[in-house]
Amino acid sequence: MTVRPPERPPTVRDVASAAGVSVATVSRVLSGSPKRVADEARDRVLEAASRLGYSVNTAAKALATGHTGNVGILVPDLGNRHFTMIVRALTHEARASGFHVFIGDSVGSEAEEAALAGQMALRSDGLVLCSPRASSTALAPVLTGAKPVVTVNRRFRDAPRVSSVVVDVLPATRDIVGSMLELGHRHFAYVGASSRSRQNRRRWTLISELVTSAGGTVVEEGFDVDHPDLGSEVRRLLGLGCTALVAANDMVAAAITSTLTELGVAVPEQVSVSGWDDTALARWITPQLTTAGMLEDEVARAAWSAMSAMLVAPDEVSHVEMSSNPVFRDSIGPVPTTGPTR
Repeated sequence: MTVRPPERPPTVRDVASAAGVSVATVSRVLSGSPKRVADEARDRVLEAASRLGYSVNTAAKALATGHTGNVGILVPDLGNRHFTMIVRALTHEARASGFHVFIGDSVGSEAEEAALAGQMALRSDGLVLCSPRASSTALAPVLTGAKPVVTVNRRFRDAPRVSSVVVDVLPATRDIVGSMLELGHRHFAYVGASSRSRQNRRRWTLISELVTSAGGTVVEEGFDVDHPDLGSEVRRLLGLGCTALVAANDMVAAAITSTLTELGVAVPEQVSVSGWDDTALARWITPQLTTAGMLEDEVARAAWSAMSAMLVAPDEVSHVEMSSNPVFRDSIGPVPTTGPTR
């Protein structure tokens, strides 16, 4: 009996021959190189590789070249529409440059964030940290490592080799709260903010300063949009005597507004409500929410521009700052002559 040797597995040269392109072009397409390849040539390479059964040993490639063709994006809460929008826009930018993206969610845990950041950095060519919660000490292995890092909405001044893109939340906060004060409101609540978010801390500090300097009172209150009895949550806020509710994001603002309507409390005739992030939800709810835009698409483009530069030249560190934009709609109005029904 004649024993035939096993068929030789296809090589990159076989794929190049079948696709009618150079070996270098096949390598760029299958390695996720940022160098552009014409769409028609890319399609021929992918079709030939699939037909021949050729696959890249990504682990071996990464060991040999030091590059994975991947970029990691780590966020504190994928359930927050603000972060989802940044991730989506960043993913589009990265893919257009030939990179694959993998995403991590630290679920608001500083310890989980530090651990995930370390693991994702090992498996990627660069890492984008969105609104990181952990300290610079906890994140030091990543911030001082060899891989490019870009932070969004937080700048680590003690990490000189890390780029950043930051949206200043204070201008829009000042405009929205200032408008409520001009409308006569003096009893405020800042609702639903994460205590671990540095941007939320900055907003709270400014809100407190603005309201107290105008002779008003302000409290910071938690709010769980998943609470089984939102009516009790909202009645608790009304029980504090507040006529101006400044929500940490549009989701919280929408939940408050909807529940107030169910309770027979008119917005903005009896209680004014503002959101944050200017998501589609702010336009869908009635009344439409006064809120602030956080420029997610612009942030993502700037973050990818910074990452692209550092992937080529690691010392090309940059820092970009933008300002949040207030969006005035229908959910704030003059202070009522009598308090809301409690």
